[in-house]
Amino acid sequence: GDLPALLDRVTGGRRPAVVGCVAPHGGDDLTEELASTTPGALEALAAARRFSWDGCHMSLEAARAALAQWPEADHWLLCETALFSGLPGRASRYAVPEALGRMGLRRYGGNGLAHRWVERRAAELTPRPPERVVSVHLGDIPDVAALQGGLAVETTIGFTPMEGLPSMHSCGDIDPTIALQLCEAGYTPAEVADLLSRRSGLSGLLGRDVGMAEVAAGADSPLREARELLVYGLTKAVGASAGAMG
Repeated sequence: GDLPALLDRVTGGRRPAVVGCVAPHGGDDLTEELASTTPGALEALAAARRFSWDGCHMSLEAARAALAQWPEADHWLLCETALFSGLPGRASRYAVPEALGRMGLRRYGGNGLAHRWVERRAAELTPRPPERVVSVHLGDIPDVAALQGGLAVETTIGFTPMEGLPSMHSCGDIDPTIALQLCEAGYTPAEVADLLSRRSGLSGLLGRDVGMAEVAAGADSPLREARELLVYGLTKAVGASAGAMG
């Protein structure tokens, strides 16, 4: 669409002093939670489109349009995966050949801005800042993260948000051979990706589009069953996070 006109509508025609764009994935190079929108940072965001094409591409286009429209403002990128860039190897690595690890096949996490906020808010609300925090994010892509001494040590989100808990539209953890079986059954890789990342999850189970609020509050039997599946996954993830922190 017409991004300049959209930005004007968002700001009511005013010229902002500070502009922030959320980067849903930083890949291997965008590892700061708050980074100045430099050409290098934009290149890193462009490279991260291989992990989250739609989200990173939209963020990239918005950042570029904002830079052009308000060159005098301070421009920042807020990266959702930066919190997890220092995950210990035991939590970030997959048991695959080293060559695949060098290709960037590892766990990147997600929703890091929300988890960092939870950690800081917990410190404000307790007499002594907690050393260990389990943060549960209940958005349409729910996840759990463990922070110890301010550092992320575990997360349910992996290479992409498809790993981990079932979301409103993606499947969460499944046996990877399911994707191979689907390809052998005639699905293309693109169709498998669309099926598992856009047409599955709790919406896929229920046969219609749902959001977290409806799943949390729904009283009919299908919604209760979907909620039980999600709560079961959350319970396991919280326990695993506590275990990861000793």
